[in-house]
Amino acid sequence: MKDKHNENIVIYSEELFAGIAQIIEKSKKKAAVFVLSEATLMYWQLGDYINTNLKTNQRTQYGAKILATLSQQLTNTFGKGFTYTALACTPNCTTKHEEQ
Repeated sequence: MKDKHNENIVIYSEELFAGIAQIIEKSKKKAAVFVLSEATLMYWQLGDYINTNLKTNQRTQYGAKILATLSQQLTNTFGKGFTYTALACTPNCTTKHEEQ
């Protein structure tokens, strides 16, 4: 009788685990999609902000040097993801999107 009881505990525990594992995996996928979406929106907003600021303040001739300095500041403060190349692409991407 104890063996049957222990066997049932194992079965129920495995069923619970499987259901919970599905919930966790589904949530992890949703979180990854959300994070990617927010990162894309953030880079678009950065590009728009940089583009607008450089044009409004007539600083486009210094753009490359400003982006290089900005890249270092952002990387020091927020970590990876703010290379010069990434920042240089963001204004171009927003401009191309607006032209379409």
